[in-house]
Amino acid sequence: MTTFDEYKSKVSIIQVAEDLGYRLDKSKGRVSPTYKLFDANGNKTDEIIIKNPLNSSQQHYYDRNHKGGDLISFVKNHINDFPQFAHQNEYVRLNQILGHYANIPYIPKVEPLEKTFSAKQEFDRNRYTEVKPELKDLSFLTKERGLSPETVKEFLPFITKVKDNEVKGNFVNVAFPYHVPGKDDVTNYELRNYGFKGMASGGDKSNSVWLATKADMPGQVKNVYFFESAIDAMSFHEINKGKISLENSAFVSVGGYPSKNQISNTLKQFPTAVINTGFDNDINGRLYDIMTYGVAINKDIKITKKDDSYLFKLDEKSFELKKDDITLNRFKDEAGIKSKFGSVHKPNGANDFNEILKKNNEQSFSKGLKL
Repeated sequence: MTTFDEYKSKVSIIQVAEDLGYRLDKSKGRVSPTYKLFDANGNKTDEIIIKNPLNSSQQHYYDRNHKGGDLISFVKNHINDFPQFAHQNEYVRLNQILGHYANIPYIPKVEPLEKTFSAKQEFDRNRYTEVKPELKDLSFLTKERGLSPETVKEFLPFITKVKDNEVKGNFVNVAFPYHVPGKDDVTNYELRNYGFKGMASGGDKSNSVWLATKADMPGQVKNVYFFESAIDAMSFHEINKGKISLENSAFVSVGGYPSKNQISNTLKQFPTAVINTGFDNDINGRLYDIMTYGVAINKDIKITKKDDSYLFKLDEKSFELKKDDITLNRFKDEAGIKSKFGSVHKPNGANDFNEILKKNNEQSFSKGLKL
């Protein structure tokens, strides 16, 4: 297994920070470059200074509170920003994230400093060989993730398979193409395979989403459903078979954690639709419900994590809620907001809807054996 020291020699803090949305502030110089993170409204939410930028093994960072550490500390402090890498064991989860970045080529450290600190690597669709799959090519979805052939067939127009031509090996991943809502250009891929999940290198994670609908016009979409992954969206559709139709609904994946632009861009595309969420059944999922609601009602909600609670600020009001008490309804009560929202769907008894689907399949199989 790769050690943390080996990861530090392969992965730069800058590489991870840029992928999270941090941007270089050139006015602060480049000996110890400063990277800033902004929200969708242009408000700065974090700032870090990188020490030893040209030597990833020796790199350290300091944030605006003068706290910091090495690459491992940075990823650990931001581990909830990588929900696409899920595992109950934090050590395993760290290795998943670091292993992902260790396999993504980055600008060589021997190149001139100015080139080293150029903008985030751009998404190049030509880097990927895309193959439009048939149902028989998607056994990962049917056998590994428990989706029925009927469900996969229903979503087939919104699924592809891709090979990353810059990665060694002959791996062809199931891919869910991302677009800025209302536009046709592919700007990212949500990638899935046995033992692997991630996003395309350099892909637009801030503005683009995976979007599945068979409505001919945006105005025909009556409901929009937000999920953390395309597989969760498909699982939810199968669980609710016969109740929800792609002809008048839009299913959206944000690829893990949502950004305000992902939500607002989708709502602009479907301005008359009812907004619904199907995020995971954990604290992050409940916070994503609140974040989506804030964008929907055009309120800037600031959320700060405390020890075992979260501080919410909006307009002139602020209040704190214990972690286990946080729900969208509780937030609305405390905030005194009465604006309507659609439905908040949670996979009761499981973390996500794919887990529910697989449990249902197991129960059906067990019943069949008893007959």
